[in-house]
Amino acid sequence: QECMDVNVMRSRVQMSGSDVNVKSGLCNAEPHTLSQMRAYAIATRLTGDRSVDSLLLQAEYLHQADENWQQALQLYDDLMVASYQMEDHRDMATPAQWRQVYMGTSRCCFELGMYDKCIAIGPCAVAMNRHFPMVHRYIALAQEAKSDYAEAVKSMKHAILYEASWCDLTIQSNKLLLRNHPFYRV
Repeated sequence: QECMDVNVMRSRVQMSGSDVNVKSGLCNAEPHTLSQMRAYAIATRLTGDRSVDSLLLQAEYLHQADENWQQALQLYDDLMVASYQMEDHRDMATPAQWRQVYMGTSRCCFELGMYDKCIAIGPCAVAMNRHFPMVHRYIALAQEAKSDYAEAVKSMKHAILYEASWCDLTIQSNKLLLRNHPFYRV
């Protein structure tokens, strides 16, 4: 299945009139799948499940989907604090889950205007998987917001080179972002 940009998913949802809460930037997910994941996330919250999987589901499919960035950031922070309290934090979550935590934290920080924190934590996600769709995006947007256009251009060029190079839609989305922002003119 082709990787889809969040805006493509949103436009499909608006045309079909289905789930209006599809706002997550997840790859390889159709709106009905996102609805199912949202229902599962609600169930984990209602049962009080505080596992890594449950907290990540809640952060992405409830709080980020509803653009409640502060609550999503709180869940990501809870995961990081819990990991530091463990003897070996690698036992707590898989590398893919940690990439998800760092990427989610970076996006939430960007959305909340915490650009320095976004720029500081975003590279952790990039280091874990620079090929993952949208892993460079919020770093570049935060750099742009801080008027560091040269670094923003560099970040978006890395996104074009490395992110999901097998997915034309991801490449085109990154090129479009680069062309449509002031940092492109640097």
